[in-house]
Amino acid sequence: MKTVATAGRCARCEQSRIVFPAKPEWGDVPSPLCTSDWQLYAEARANRTFVDFNDAFDNATDEQMEAKFGETGV
Repeated sequence: MKTVATAGRCARCEQSRIVFPAKPEWGDVPSPLCTSDWQLYAEARANRTFVDFNDAFDNATDEQMEAKFGETGV
């Protein structure tokens, strides 16, 4: 599937830029994304990591969250 760039507002940084749709295999990701934010998600997924806590909260497994943040005792 070809990624098509359009003019619009980035869903992450909210700047008016050329934006691209997020890849569906990335999970629950804001879309569309500017080039900088699209690259952040692409690198995070390639490295099996997450962009920030919100990304991890939305997309990490329970095991990944526990490994990263540990048991809270709640």
